[in-house]
Amino acid sequence: MARSCPSQIDFLEELASRLRPIHLAVETSGFAPPEVYQRAVRSVDWVYQDLKHPDPHAHQRYTGAALAPILENLAWLKASGRPFVARIPLIPGVNDAPATLAQFAALLQGKSGLEGVELLPCNPMAGAKYSLLGLPYEPPFDPNRPLASDLAAFTSRGLPCRVL
Repeated sequence: MARSCPSQIDFLEELASRLRPIHLAVETSGFAPPEVYQRAVRSVDWVYQDLKHPDPHAHQRYTGAALAPILENLAWLKASGRPFVARIPLIPGVNDAPATLAQFAALLQGKSGLEGVELLPCNPMAGAKYSLLGLPYEPPFDPNRPLASDLAAFTSRGLPCRVL
């Protein structure tokens, strides 16, 4: 759901209406204008909401996108009661520290349709995509560093969490 492609939401709504009664899901970063995000969520039965970093500066640095619209959409999603799973791709040394995981957990706690949190370990094969494009793979982190995927920040708040 990119900001520059408003026709995507029209396509999603049309496709969803044609696929009913199939159970439908969408996976999103949440980086969209609120009206687009809400239309997308209302078009499906289930949401996979990706979260990259809870700190605005780090989020901007590593994703190139502002965090504020994502948090606004996450707050709406939580208030909507729509069932969702929060997915957090863990990047070694970027967003896997216990304090950062606690920030994610704080964002997710509270009454909502949250059914669970999935921690997605960094895929070491991601660099292969770059070579296919003739680009160097130079991530701003050590992809070989072991992850600190401690579930305590989530489970201590009553949030079901698992590492995939």
